Amino acid sequence: MRIRILACFLAAFSLIAQEREAPPPLGTPKPFAIPAGETFTLPNGMKLTLAQYGAVPLLSVHADIAFGHGSESADRVWISDFLTEMMKEGTASLTAQQIAN
Repeated sequence: MRIRILACFLAAFSLIAQEREAPPPLGTPKPFAIPAGETFTLPNGMKLTLAQYGAVPLLSVHADIAFGHGSESADRVWISDFLTEMMKEGTASLTAQQIAN
């Protein structure tokens, strides 16, 4: 009895697998060229590149920050810990919550 049920299940499964259609072939990709961009530097030293593409504004941000124990010299391993604690306390003009926001 169990063998018959298993045989029926396997037969039904193989029929379902055979009925599946193959996906359509992939088309050729459309040509894409990044338009010429305008690069400039803000007064704080941050470099920006703007490139017009389409009508909808998009933004992509990539920031590399060398911070922490990995970027400190062997004789100054305390600076990142000190700065982290100072960020928790705030500054003379900003509270810690304002800095976090």
